[in-house]
Amino acid sequence: MKIVVISDLHSNFDALSALPELGDELWVLGDLVNYGPMPADVVSFVRAHSETVIRGNHDHAVGFDVDPRCTPRYTDMADATMQYSKANLDGNATTYLRNLPLTRVLERDDRRFYLCHAIPSNPLYGYCPEESDLWPKEFELADAEFLLVGHTHTPFIRKIGTKTS
Repeated sequence: MKIVVISDLHSNFDALSALPELGDELWVLGDLVNYGPMPADVVSFVRAHSETVIRGNHDHAVGFDVDPRCTPRYTDMADATMQYSKANLDGNATTYLRNLPLTRVLERDDRRFYLCHAIPSNPLYGYCPEESDLWPKEFELADAEFLLVGHTHTPFIRKIGTKTS
């Protein structure tokens, strides 16, 4: 089984369209909207191609009309693009974003996966870079062999004992 894992699409349908394949399953770790120009296309694509989608802080912000709690450097852009996303999504898409789960635990081939957008202790907003000393605690909270997170916009693999993030 081939699982494709993506995150932080941020309304970038061109990047999403460039995926070479969708695998047997497509797992999306949140932030479908904001920042990019095509929120409706991204949401529509994800709804059509993935049953495993997690709510990110930007999805939460658009779905509930709340602050996405970005760092000050991105606040103005997040505010402007959130208004754009809301104006370009219909009520069904907004409801879809609002109803996405914050976490999922899945088993495939006798392996347990914990999925969230940020980190298990704070699945919407927690920020934990690769070198952080918080990972051992987060692995404990996840209670899975594999912890899959997005939010940092930096791909990395971190191993602690028998667990992998």
